[in-house]
Amino acid sequence: MTLVKYPIIIFSYNRPIHLQKSLDVLYKNKSIIHHKIFFINDGPKNSTDRYKIKKIKKIIDQYKSSINFSEVKFNKKNKGLFKNIVLNVTRILKKYKAAIILEDDILAWNNSIEFINFFLNKEINSKNIGSVSGYSYINNIKLNKSFKLFLSKRHSSWAWGTWSRVWLKFKSEYIDGKKKNNFDVKNEDLNSLGNDMERMLWAQKNGYINSWAVLFNYFCYKEKYRCLQPRYSLVENIGFDISGTHSSLRNIFKKNKIKKKEFNSFNYKYTFNKDIDNLIKKTHKESLKLKFFSKLNIQYLKFLKK
Repeated sequence: MTLVKYPIIIFSYNRPIHLQKSLDVLYKNKSIIHHKIFFINDGPKNSTDRYKIKKIKKIIDQYKSSINFSEVKFNKKNKGLFKNIVLNVTRILKKYKAAIILEDDILAWNNSIEFINFFLNKEINSKNIGSVSGYSYINNIKLNKSFKLFLSKRHSSWAWGTWSRVWLKFKSEYIDGKKKNNFDVKNEDLNSLGNDMERMLWAQKNGYINSWAVLFNYFCYKEKYRCLQPRYSLVENIGFDISGTHSSLRNIFKKNKIKKKEFNSFNYKYTFNKDIDNLIKKTHKESLKLKFFSKLNIQYLKFLKK
């Protein structure tokens, strides 16, 4: 099979130290020389951001000799994570059949890019896979069964890829179209994706959060798409230091140590196992803050009805 080398999109904002580490790891990944690389940095909100973004510009200049950037884009104004990702992934996927997406706190070890790109090629016509990720939700969970790949009901946005046919449908129907915020959390088994999902979708609908990833998970749930993941993570998230937009010191993935070991073969069958989905569900616990807002909202609605 002749592999198409799909573009890599790197999103950054105001974390020069994280970006430096991320690029240090990425440029050692030999396969990136064959990919077009798009770098997109969101605009500043304040003077502190402007100072940090100046540092990021210097870092990008340093890497221009070792990483062949097809595009380096610095937004003049701050668009926010949701808008910045949606606009630019949509723009690029209108030109290419698939893309690999990274954020500035992801370390793409070994052949993680090769892994994602291979399965974007192999599953380009799949009717039940909506995304491919280099991260594993079950990396540190002990399981008796031996397998290399699995299909998760929950999408992972840590070093991932998808196809234009999937993303553009998500954009047109679930962000712009009639299905925007059109979910009934009471009548759907949304928590089958994780014990936090129902509450997050409620928060999305009521304006407490603004997450493209939550909506994409809902889209994949409704369209019955699964996320293809390796048994052990090929990437590492270094963003759990309260520096990021959605960071949390309580996040369970802080302790998720990856096995820095290359994925030796891509010719494995996928494991589809309800036990794995149940494990993923249990490890995703609902936010206490969102739970508080939800109860507060219910009490407010009861007060209005009096």
